[in-house]
Amino acid sequence: MMTQGKLEKDILSAIAEFSTLLTSYKFDEAWTVAGRLNGLLKTEEVIQLPADQLDSIRTELKGYYATNNEINSLHKRLVAKGHKLLELSQQ
Repeated sequence: MMTQGKLEKDILSAIAEFSTLLTSYKFDEAWTVAGRLNGLLKTEEVIQLPADQLDSIRTELKGYYATNNEINSLHKRLVAKGHKLLELSQQ
C-alpha cells in the first residue's frame, strides 16, 4: 500500500461519503460530493493510489454521471407526460 497524503485521504473520504449518500437515497447531496470527488481526481498533483484503484474510481464516477443523465432525461419525460395529462384534462 502506498503512503497516503492529504489528497489521497480527501479522495477516499469523499468516496466513503459519496457511497453513504447514494446508498441512503440522498441523491441531491450525492451530486455535490460527486463534484468534489471529480475535482479531486482532476488535480494536477500526483495521486498516490494504485493505478487500478484510480481507474476503477474514475470508471464508477463516470458511470454515476451517465446514470444521473439518464435519470434527468426520464424526469423530463415524466414532466412532459404531466403537461400532456393536464392538457387532456382541460379539453
